[in-house]
Amino acid sequence: MQFFILMIDYGRQGREAIVDPEHTRREIVSQVRDILAKADRSVAFVKLVDGNFIEDVTGEIVAEALADIEAEPIDHATLAFDHARDLHKHEAA
Repeated sequence: MQFFILMIDYGRQGREAIVDPEHTRREIVSQVRDILAKADRSVAFVKLVDGNFIEDVTGEIVAEALADIEAEPIDHATLAFDHARDLHKHEAA
C-alpha cells in the first residue's frame, strides 16, 4: 500500500496532517499548489509511505507545484489595470 502524508503548518494555529490513501500524487501536487498560493500557511513536509519505507518527497512535490504555477498564463492586461488602480488609490490618500 502506498500513500502520502501532507503536513500543513498554520503557524501559531498549529499543524494539520492530511493522510488519505486514495489521494494520488497529482492531487497532492494540486493541494500543495493551493497551499503555496495562501500566505497564512505553508507546507511542513510531504512523505511517501510505501509499505515499510517512508521517503521525504517534499522537494519534488513543491518543485512540481511551482512548475505548475509558473506554467499558468499571465494576464498582463489585468496586472496593468491592478497596478494603475493601486497607484490611483495611493494618490487619493
